[in-house]
Amino acid sequence: MIKNASLLCLPLALTIFVAPIYFAVAYALPIPQEQVLEMPVSEQVLSLVGAVEAKRVKNSTDFNLQAANITANNDAERILLHYCRGLVALQNKQFDNSVDALEKANNLLAKLPEQLQASAPFYHYYQALSDAYVGLGNYQQGYHYRRTYLIKFAEEFEHTEQLQLAQLEERYQIKQREQVNLLLAEQSKLKQAEVARIELKKQEQERYAIILMCICIVFLLMIFRQLQIRKKLKWLAKTDTLTGLSNRDHLFKIAHQLVERAHSNEQALSALVIDVDQLKRINNEFGYGVGDAVLQEVARLGQEVMRSRDIFAHLEAEEFIAVLPEADNVSAQAIANNFAAKISAKPLLVANHSIEVTVSIGIASLTEQIRDVDALIKAADDAMYLAKRSGNGQVASFNPTAQINAL
Repeated sequence: MIKNASLLCLPLALTIFVAPIYFAVAYALPIPQEQVLEMPVSEQVLSLVGAVEAKRVKNSTDFNLQAANITANNDAERILLHYCRGLVALQNKQFDNSVDALEKANNLLAKLPEQLQASAPFYHYYQALSDAYVGLGNYQQGYHYRRTYLIKFAEEFEHTEQLQLAQLEERYQIKQREQVNLLLAEQSKLKQAEVARIELKKQEQERYAIILMCICIVFLLMIFRQLQIRKKLKWLAKTDTLTGLSNRDHLFKIAHQLVERAHSNEQALSALVIDVDQLKRINNEFGYGVGDAVLQEVARLGQEVMRSRDIFAHLEAEEFIAVLPEADNVSAQAIANNFAAKISAKPLLVANHSIEVTVSIGIASLTEQIRDVDALIKAADDAMYLAKRSGNGQVASFNPTAQINAL
């Protein structure tokens, strides 16, 4: 008998020793917000439970005063009121009253949902009931309820820990998502900045391209202008500005080439020296402007008579020269007669003046005695003076024996 009692007392003593630690921790643990929201218990009842567990209710009289205005609406509130009444009796060493109130709570506990039974403060009455039975000397019941309390406490502690871990995990995931969102936002900003940089670079490249294009256009315009100037200079270098015909230098340059080709190909070649009759009188009578206009009209009519391969040039003052490739003396005479007739056919209307104009023409062709340009032009010039001696509007061919053929 004594041996069985000692075996029973040993675990009871251990639980009694450990109980205050768990008791302190249990009361220190806050009621999880999820459980409070699920409890069908009023704030007045929960407030009373907190006051009793904090030992702010001194005795049964104080408890009855505070509980007088509280009406239990369900089994959960009745259990907590019985628990508070039993705990107040326990704190005042009224073990019988404590056991009686706590057993009433125990009888109602089975009516609550299991989740509610395992939550604080509903299982706290096991600890109070254990202390009450120990106070009555019933160590077996004290051990039984202490063990039940510790199991419930451990279960709730584990459940609370799991809830806290879940909350921490959720917070961690939220934090991770926030960090990911921040990272994505930063990446988006970087991409936007990169796009803006690329767009800016593109705009700069476009500006550079436009500037380069403008420079190229200006450069091309300058080249085109230079080409025009060069063309103009070349034209001026070989053109008489008054008549638009070839000038002296260009005439002799082309004439030398034509003479060489005529010798090489054994072809005929002739030259005409044309002198506008009475040009000095026209200048004196009508003015130099009218005289220049007469020269321009003679040049225009001469171009109509000349062939496309002929070289027609204004030599100086009233003199013109024409070099006729592949034309013998007979062909040259025909061209000269046509020219003289076209000039004298009708008066020239120049600057509102009707002026009769004639030309004297000398003809010379390449022969064994006349083989170069200078000799050819001199012979044609001599023939022109022979024509002038015969009167205005005459055509004469060069004759080495100084005979004049008036046509």
